[in-house]
Amino acid sequence: YLAAKQQALAQQPSAPPVVAVSASAGAVASPTERSAPVPSAVPAPAAGAADEWDRANDNFAAQQAAAEEEKKKPPMMPIDWDEAVREIRVNQRETWAKHVTPDLRRISAKVKTTGFLAACWSCWHNDIVEGSEVYEERDFVLALQKVEFDHSNEIHRRILITVWRLLTRPKGRDGTDPPTTGPAWEELGFQGTNPATDLRATGLFGLLQMLFLVDYCPRFAIALFELSKSRLYQFPLAIVCFNFTATALNCLLERLLHDQIVARFKAACDDEGAQARWRRAGGTNFVQMVLNELQVGLLHKFYTMWQEEPSRRVMEFDQVRRPVVKYAHERTATALSGYASAKNDFSRERMREEREKRLKKQLEPVLDKGPSRFTDF
Repeated sequence: YLAAKQQALAQQPSAPPVVAVSASAGAVASPTERSAPVPSAVPAPAAGAADEWDRANDNFAAQQAAAEEEKKKPPMMPIDWDEAVREIRVNQRETWAKHVTPDLRRISAKVKTTGFLAACWSCWHNDIVEGSEVYEERDFVLALQKVEFDHSNEIHRRILITVWRLLTRPKGRDGTDPPTTGPAWEELGFQGTNPATDLRATGLFGLLQMLFLVDYCPRFAIALFELSKSRLYQFPLAIVCFNFTATALNCLLERLLHDQIVARFKAACDDEGAQARWRRAGGTNFVQMVLNELQVGLLHKFYTMWQEEPSRRVMEFDQVRRPVVKYAHERTATALSGYASAKNDFSRERMREEREKRLKKQLEPVLDKGPSRFTDF
């Protein structure tokens, strides 16, 4: 059968050779061109996708180059809260003054009043007239909320690095500081590698409040940071701080902090030393201090409520945040007193007492078994 089939195929006439014709004027292709394989049709990538890919590569290369340059620079000098506020207010006025507009000065109308006298008393201009030091400070605070974090601004970078150092150095880190963009900032509770992304809601004022926390309440800040990294009570520290910064600013706009600010301002008006400090700082700090103390008080309340359950998940944050926000609006004076509690509860003496109690509790099973057992221990 196979022999007969091969013989039949041999007797068939051969097919004429195929002549390839080029696209130009019907020219006949050469034998070399005829033998070359025809490439398969591959669709070209879309121009938009290619451009986006190139931009992503360029951004990655720029971040890598910035990280390498950051490593070559000498260690950045730390900065405290008072110096940071003075530098931004006086020497970098152009960064925030452009945000002071008539719309910014128009205070929110969400004021809870129960009569004509209450409405007059709650009005901001009743005791703080336009053009006064505290009025200008309030404009400064509200303008800072609109100032974006600038990676090229040395003061902004020093604030960020100082927060990093004061929170991570107690854990035994070396002397190297991370670049201002990178995975290291996720450890502090930022949602991504670029801290500027999470500062869009509260602006530079949110970062200044975080600096105040680590500068004025360092032990409480470290305890809060360690709790955020614990296995049972994890939460993003930076995002939590910025949430309560927004709550404090809302209390300011609703004039819930009016009495506290006015009382501090009137008490210091007759103090010549206080007025000299105002001139050196470029203005008063009453509004900022009340806002900072309120935020620390709310963080202290959150720190207590977050540990009421045996364990917590990040998804439960909103369940705890809502009662803390309600607490800030309904019991503002009590929330402000949480600042003193945060400083006293985490003072050196109080923390030493807590360590002694924990050690005693750990030794109780050993002590109950007799002195010989304790001697062996």
